[in-house]
Amino acid sequence: MFDRAKLGVKAGDLYVKTNGIDSVWKVERILDFGDIPLHVRLVEQGGNNRTATISYNTLIDTKFWKPAGHVGEGEAGEAGAGASVPADEN
Repeated sequence: MFDRAKLGVKAGDLYVKTNGIDSVWKVERILDFGDIPLHVRLVEQGGNNRTATISYNTLIDTKFWKPAGHVGEGEAGEAGAGASVPADEN
């Protein structure tokens, strides 16, 4: 398991891709499967309804993604079944 307090990323955090495409993505949850690196589930904002799952290390690498703020806890989403856990639980 990972220490959520040390991650620096939580549900509701917003990120923008650095490749020039103007879209904002919200962290929905962090996925911890134990035997592979952490991954993050992102939901594109703006009505496009797209989701992406990327490695945590890719998300925090500023060559690929830039932080763009945070959406309040009530709008951050809930964890589903399986190995996913809410990113903002401590």
